[in-house]
Amino acid sequence: MGKRKPQAKASPKPGTPKDTSTASEPRRQKSRHASRHDDDDGSWDEGTRVLQHQLGELGLLIKDMTGDGNCLFRALSDQWDGTPDYHAKHRKEVCVHIDEKREYYEPFLVDESLDQYVKRMCKHGTYGGNLEIVAFSRLHNVKIAVHQASTPIWIVKPDMEGQPAKGSAAPMVHIVYHSWEHYSSVRNADGPYEGHPRIVLKPTTLPPLEKPDPSAPANHMERTIMSSTGCHDLNRIRKLLVQSRGDPGRVMSILFDEAEAEAEAEATRESTNDTLDENSLQTGTETQDSVQTAPALPDPSDSASSGPGAAASSEPAESAASTPKKPQSRARKREEAKKLQKEKALAKKRNKTKGDVAAEDKSVGTAGATDADDVDQVLVGLKAVCI
Repeated sequence: MGKRKPQAKASPKPGTPKDTSTASEPRRQKSRHASRHDDDDGSWDEGTRVLQHQLGELGLLIKDMTGDGNCLFRALSDQWDGTPDYHAKHRKEVCVHIDEKREYYEPFLVDESLDQYVKRMCKHGTYGGNLEIVAFSRLHNVKIAVHQASTPIWIVKPDMEGQPAKGSAAPMVHIVYHSWEHYSSVRNADGPYEGHPRIVLKPTTLPPLEKPDPSAPANHMERTIMSSTGCHDLNRIRKLLVQSRGDPGRVMSILFDEAEAEAEAEATRESTNDTLDENSLQTGTETQDSVQTAPALPDPSDSASSGPGAAASSEPAESAASTPKKPQSRARKREEAKKLQKEKALAKKRNKTKGDVAAEDKSVGTAGATDADDVDQVLVGLKAVCI
């Protein structure tokens, strides 16, 4: 009985290559990865859709990696070894290189020492970034092209440019950065989708990318921004995503800054209103107190009169003054204040007239006094004033 001829493994459909994870990896990682970039209807976020169109114009497409914190090393492994399965090996090699060449990388660390950084980066599932991309480029002496949505291609060059790459025939490694701190690999649109990618750029003319439907429901990323910032203006979020080239972190930073500025402006307005209300209340209280506590000026005709009737008439006045007055209108208060001022001015004028008459009488009575007497009187007066 002859052996069964093994069937050739079918290649994935162009445009939808996925990470070939090992069987030992839990299924929940794959489902988590699918929900990380795909919306409920299966569509990618807007930034990834734009990036896919950019790559399509170069004859390339995205080969998505599992989003478990190892996506960068999976993408590098897929480009270098033809499979993402050796991500742990590349993580370890990169960490050893950073530790050995610490003079290159230590100046870029701010919040932790290099030993702490390397210890953390060695752990499975720790997200890698620019430092690890540069370290991989220097370690293997290979250029790395980083593709992003609405952004020119970034090329990371090693120190020993011009020498052959070490350990692989890849002339350049191509990876993509998309969907909120996620890295994936790149493949030719016409394959191969497994094994060494052998990337070849083939400029292709594609129809313009259709604008997203403004009435479409919020996708996964937009809903995440809403729940994180409290901003539910979907049109505003989509405009900021376009301005930020699909970077949700930058969009959330803008929304947080706007919310903080609005809170500060509201606090300033409330403080200003409270100050105005307090000043207005204080001014009104002072006006009312000045009207109620203004002393009644004596009438000269009353002071001239004397007798038991004057004492008798003072008792009703005191009882009337002690009786609390009813609240008066603002116009009536102003009239009373003007009346009091007028009476005060009249009394002052009368007192001045009496003083002038007394001075004339005094000058007549002391007529004929010597100059020495006048000087003595002035000195006595000055002494009395000084005392």
